[in-house]
Amino acid sequence: MRLALDHVIMAVPDLDQATDALERVLGLRATRGGRHPSLGTENALVPLGGAYLELVAVTDEQTAAGSAFGRSALAARADGPRFTGWVARTDDLDAAGDGAPVVALSRETPDGGRITWRMAALERLGDGGVLPPLLTWDDESVAPPFADPDHPVGHVTLDSVEIGDPDGELATLPAVARLRVEPSEPRGVRCIRLLAGGHELLVTPTVVR
Repeated sequence: MRLALDHVIMAVPDLDQATDALERVLGLRATRGGRHPSLGTENALVPLGGAYLELVAVTDEQTAAGSAFGRSALAARADGPRFTGWVARTDDLDAAGDGAPVVALSRETPDGGRITWRMAALERLGDGGVLPPLLTWDDESVAPPFADPDHPVGHVTLDSVEIGDPDGELATLPAVARLRVEPSEPRGVRCIRLLAGGHELLVTPTVVR
Protein backbone atom coordinates (compact mmCIF):
# COMPACT_ATOMS: atom_id res chain seq x y z
CA MET A 1 0.00 0.00 0.00
CA ARG A 2 1.29 3.45 -0.97
CA LEU A 3 0.02 6.94 -0.24
CA ALA A 4 0.65 10.06 -2.31
CA LEU A 5 -0.33 13.66 -1.88
CA ASP A 6 -3.31 14.13 -4.20
CA HIS A 7 -4.59 17.63 -3.48
CA VAL A 8 -4.84 20.47 -0.99
CA ILE A 9 -8.16 22.22 -0.36
CA MET A 10 -8.56 25.96 0.15
CA ALA A 11 -11.99 27.41 0.90
CA VAL A 12 -12.54 30.89 -0.54
CA PRO A 13 -15.37 33.44 -0.31
CA ASP A 14 -15.63 33.97 -4.07
CA LEU A 15 -14.22 31.65 -6.72
CA ASP A 16 -13.78 34.27 -9.45
CA GLN A 17 -11.96 36.68 -7.16
CA ALA A 18 -9.69 33.93 -5.82
CA THR A 19 -8.72 32.62 -9.25
CA ASP A 20 -8.06 36.14 -10.54
CA ALA A 21 -5.86 36.93 -7.54
CA LEU A 22 -3.92 33.68 -7.84
CA GLU A 23 -3.05 34.39 -11.46
CA ARG A 24 -2.30 38.08 -10.87
CA VAL A 25 -0.05 37.55 -7.85
CA LEU A 26 1.66 34.22 -8.58
CA GLY A 27 0.99 33.51 -12.24
CA LEU A 28 -0.95 30.33 -11.46
CA ARG A 29 -3.99 29.61 -13.60
CA ALA A 30 -7.03 27.89 -12.08
CA THR A 31 -9.66 26.31 -14.32
CA ARG A 32 -13.25 25.60 -13.35
CA GLY A 33 -13.67 22.03 -12.21
CA GLY A 34 -17.45 21.93 -11.72
CA ARG A 35 -20.09 21.69 -9.03
CA HIS A 36 -20.75 19.31 -6.14
CA PRO A 37 -24.58 19.43 -6.01
CA SER A 38 -24.83 17.27 -2.89
CA LEU A 39 -22.39 19.56 -1.03
CA GLY A 40 -23.59 22.94 -2.26
CA THR A 41 -20.13 23.89 -3.52
CA GLU A 42 -18.14 24.43 -6.71
CA ASN A 43 -14.42 24.32 -7.36
CA ALA A 44 -11.55 25.54 -9.49
CA LEU A 45 -8.39 23.49 -9.94
CA VAL A 46 -4.70 24.42 -10.13
CA PRO A 47 -2.57 21.54 -11.49
CA LEU A 48 0.78 21.17 -9.74
CA GLY A 49 2.21 18.08 -11.44
CA GLY A 50 0.94 14.87 -9.82
CA ALA A 51 -1.13 16.92 -7.37
CA TYR A 52 -3.36 19.99 -7.42
CA LEU A 53 -4.79 22.85 -5.40
CA GLU A 54 -8.58 22.83 -5.13
CA LEU A 55 -10.27 26.18 -4.55
CA VAL A 56 -13.78 25.71 -3.15
CA ALA A 57 -16.68 28.16 -2.75
CA VAL A 58 -20.37 27.90 -1.84
CA THR A 59 -23.13 27.77 -4.45
CA ASP A 60 -26.05 26.76 -2.20
CA GLU A 61 -25.89 27.90 1.43
CA GLN A 62 -28.61 25.55 2.72
CA THR A 63 -27.02 22.45 1.18
CA ALA A 64 -23.50 23.52 2.19
CA ALA A 65 -24.58 23.77 5.83
CA GLY A 66 -25.26 20.03 5.85
CA SER A 67 -21.63 18.84 5.68
CA ALA A 68 -18.26 19.71 7.21
CA PHE A 69 -16.92 20.29 3.69
CA GLY A 70 -19.72 22.74 2.88
CA ARG A 71 -19.51 24.45 6.26
CA SER A 72 -15.79 25.05 5.79
CA ALA A 73 -16.60 26.89 2.56
CA LEU A 74 -19.35 28.85 4.32
CA ALA A 75 -16.88 29.87 7.04
CA ALA A 76 -14.60 31.36 4.39
CA ARG A 77 -17.30 33.88 3.56
CA ALA A 78 -17.03 35.29 7.07
CA ASP A 79 -13.39 34.60 7.92
CA GLY A 80 -11.68 34.81 4.55
CA PRO A 81 -9.74 32.16 2.59
CA ARG A 82 -8.24 29.27 4.53
CA PHE A 83 -6.80 25.81 3.98
CA THR A 84 -9.31 23.20 5.08
CA GLY A 85 -7.27 20.03 4.62
CA TRP A 86 -5.56 17.74 2.16
CA VAL A 87 -6.37 14.43 0.46
CA ALA A 88 -4.11 11.40 0.02
CA ARG A 89 -4.24 9.15 -3.03
CA THR A 90 -3.78 5.41 -2.57
CA ASP A 91 -3.36 2.36 -4.79
CA ASP A 92 -5.32 0.19 -2.32
CA LEU A 93 -8.26 2.07 -0.84
CA ASP A 94 -9.65 -0.88 1.11
CA ALA A 95 -6.35 -1.51 2.88
CA ALA A 96 -5.57 2.16 3.45
CA GLY A 97 -9.04 2.81 4.82
CA ASP A 98 -8.61 0.05 7.41
CA GLY A 99 -12.27 -0.91 7.33
CA ALA A 100 -13.69 2.59 6.85
CA PRO A 101 -16.70 2.79 4.51
CA VAL A 102 -15.80 3.49 0.88
CA VAL A 103 -18.06 5.99 -0.89
CA ALA A 104 -18.37 6.43 -4.66
CA LEU A 105 -18.42 10.10 -5.67
CA SER A 106 -18.59 12.11 -8.89
CA ARG A 107 -18.51 15.64 -10.24
CA GLU A 108 -19.93 17.10 -13.41
CA THR A 109 -17.40 19.04 -15.46
CA PRO A 110 -18.19 22.33 -17.29
CA ASP A 111 -18.06 20.51 -20.65
CA GLY A 112 -20.78 18.07 -19.60
CA GLY A 113 -18.50 15.20 -18.68
CA ARG A 114 -18.24 13.39 -15.38
CA ILE A 115 -15.24 12.52 -13.21
CA THR A 116 -15.63 9.68 -10.73
CA TRP A 117 -13.64 8.54 -7.73
CA ARG A 118 -13.96 6.62 -4.46
CA MET A 119 -13.10 7.89 -0.99
CA ALA A 120 -12.66 6.54 2.53
CA ALA A 121 -12.46 8.43 5.86
CA LEU A 122 -14.85 10.93 4.29
CA GLU A 123 -15.60 12.48 7.70
CA ARG A 124 -12.18 14.18 7.54
CA LEU A 125 -13.09 16.10 4.40
CA GLY A 126 -13.09 19.81 5.16
CA ASP A 127 -12.42 19.44 8.90
CA GLY A 128 -9.14 21.38 8.74
CA GLY A 129 -7.32 18.62 10.58
CA VAL A 130 -4.05 16.79 10.08
CA LEU A 131 -5.17 13.37 8.83
CA PRO A 132 -6.45 13.18 5.24
CA PRO A 133 -9.40 11.50 3.59
CA LEU A 134 -8.24 8.78 1.20
CA LEU A 135 -9.01 8.67 -2.51
CA THR A 136 -8.69 6.50 -5.60
CA TRP A 137 -9.52 7.92 -9.06
CA ASP A 138 -11.47 5.60 -11.33
CA ASP A 139 -9.65 6.91 -14.43
CA GLU A 140 -6.36 8.66 -13.74
CA SER A 141 -6.06 9.76 -17.39
CA VAL A 142 -8.71 12.44 -16.74
CA ALA A 143 -8.02 13.04 -13.05
CA PRO A 144 -7.04 16.59 -11.98
CA PRO A 145 -3.64 15.73 -10.39
CA PHE A 146 -2.29 14.67 -13.77
CA ALA A 147 -3.32 17.72 -15.81
CA ASP A 148 -0.57 19.73 -17.51
CA PRO A 149 1.04 22.01 -14.87
CA ASP A 150 2.00 24.77 -17.32
CA HIS A 151 0.91 28.21 -16.14
CA PRO A 152 1.52 31.85 -17.08
CA VAL A 153 4.47 31.78 -14.67
CA GLY A 154 5.88 28.72 -16.50
CA HIS A 155 6.09 25.01 -15.82
CA VAL A 156 5.34 24.37 -12.15
CA THR A 157 6.57 21.55 -9.94
CA LEU A 158 5.45 20.86 -6.40
CA ASP A 159 8.26 21.11 -3.89
CA SER A 160 6.31 20.46 -0.68
CA VAL A 161 3.17 21.03 1.34
CA GLU A 162 3.86 22.13 4.91
CA ILE A 163 1.55 20.77 7.57
CA GLY A 164 1.59 21.26 11.34
CA ASP A 165 1.29 18.00 13.28
CA PRO A 166 1.99 18.77 16.96
CA ASP A 167 0.37 15.54 18.18
CA GLY A 168 2.20 13.21 15.78
CA GLU A 169 -1.00 12.02 14.10
CA LEU A 170 0.70 11.42 10.74
CA ALA A 171 2.95 8.79 12.31
CA THR A 172 0.00 6.40 11.89
CA LEU A 173 0.26 6.68 8.08
CA PRO A 174 2.89 5.51 5.59
CA ALA A 175 5.32 8.25 4.60
CA VAL A 176 3.92 10.63 1.98
CA ALA A 177 6.35 12.20 -0.47
CA ARG A 178 6.41 16.02 -0.72
CA LEU A 179 4.66 16.40 2.63
CA ARG A 180 6.75 18.52 4.99
CA VAL A 181 5.65 17.83 8.54
CA GLU A 182 6.31 20.33 11.32
CA PRO A 183 5.80 19.07 14.91
CA SER A 184 4.31 22.33 16.15
CA GLU A 185 1.19 24.47 16.15
CA PRO A 186 -0.81 25.50 14.24
CA ARG A 187 -2.29 22.19 13.12
CA GLY A 188 -3.11 21.47 9.51
CA VAL A 189 -1.94 22.75 6.13
CA ARG A 190 0.11 25.96 6.32
CA CYS A 191 1.45 26.56 2.82
CA ILE A 192 2.30 25.07 -0.55
CA ARG A 193 5.83 25.51 -1.93
CA LEU A 194 6.20 25.41 -5.70
CA LEU A 195 9.12 25.80 -8.09
CA ALA A 196 8.83 27.63 -11.41
CA GLY A 197 11.77 28.80 -13.52
CA GLY A 198 14.19 28.30 -10.65
CA HIS A 199 12.11 30.45 -8.30
CA GLU A 200 10.04 29.44 -5.30
CA LEU A 201 6.35 30.32 -5.17
CA LEU A 202 4.61 30.27 -1.82
CA VAL A 203 0.86 29.64 -1.88
CA THR A 204 -1.00 30.74 1.25
CA PRO A 205 -4.57 31.96 1.85
CA THR A 206 -3.31 35.55 2.01
CA VAL A 207 -2.45 35.39 -1.70
CA VAL A 208 -6.13 35.23 -2.70
CA ARG A 209 -7.55 37.72 -0.18
